[in-house]
Amino acid sequence: MDVCEQLRSSYTSLSKSQKKVADYLFRNLESAAMLTTVKIAIAAGVSETTVIRLAYALGYDSFKAMQKQMRSDLLARRRVESLEEQGQQNEYQKMLSREISLLMQMRDGAICFDQLQNIAARIAMADHVMVFGYYGEHTAAYQLYFLLDAIRPNVHYFRENNVGLRELAELNPKSVVIAMAFRPYCPGTLGLVEQSRDKGPYVVGITDSALSPLARLSDETVVLSVAQDPETKLNGMASAMAYGQVLMAAVKNCIREEALYRVRNVQNWLVQPGTVPMCLDAEWDIR
Repeated sequence: MDVCEQLRSSYTSLSKSQKKVADYLFRNLESAAMLTTVKIAIAAGVSETTVIRLAYALGYDSFKAMQKQMRSDLLARRRVESLEEQGQQNEYQKMLSREISLLMQMRDGAICFDQLQNIAARIAMADHVMVFGYYGEHTAAYQLYFLLDAIRPNVHYFRENNVGLRELAELNPKSVVIAMAFRPYCPGTLGLVEQSRDKGPYVVGITDSALSPLARLSDETVVLSVAQDPETKLNGMASAMAYGQVLMAAVKNCIREEALYRVRNVQNWLVQPGTVPMCLDAEWDIR
């Protein structure tokens, strides 16, 4: 979710003075991305403190972090406009352009790589890891479960038919829960997070806003923008699935030898007699 979308979704909860700043940013995003907090405050007719508090209200650690996202949003918008200028895109090309734009934003700093490393370290040290994700997030959440399960033991995915119920009961303060929920925020996912919190695990929420219901239940919130179909309102999961790949790589780097040993054993067991065994590329080789 870009800054303008965050402002729209959070607008009603902002204070009167914060709304003045939001209104100014809506109208002047390009110039505001380069201005100091003092100049924005003067232009919006509020105090500098109000500008900073707006950034906190949107879930940023500082106005500088929010401004960095604003610049990233502008770059992404220009890339899309550039693609459109190269020729009229059909609706499917536009859809792909939106997904590509989000992935490029992630690459260029829309996700916090320090946060990624911290989450990976917690996952690497956890005794159990439980992944939740229903409705549109199921595919991305299950892929994350699959990737983590490939490189470390005791990774579980809770399903609607109660597969994983025993593992859910075994969660404790040494465990990590990872949940995915984007608008409209599936109640099933939120309910599982609430249920698991009583056991004290570290909860990582992957969602589209620092003010989302999942964020309020999480110890650590990863904010990802997802492309939404304008008519069906269904979310594209390309950015969530890409984040899962990157998170797996970060966990693998924390437990490299154990992870590669586990992957090799699983591959050797899965390969049927007479078939060509799968090979890990050079990057994964620890011999």
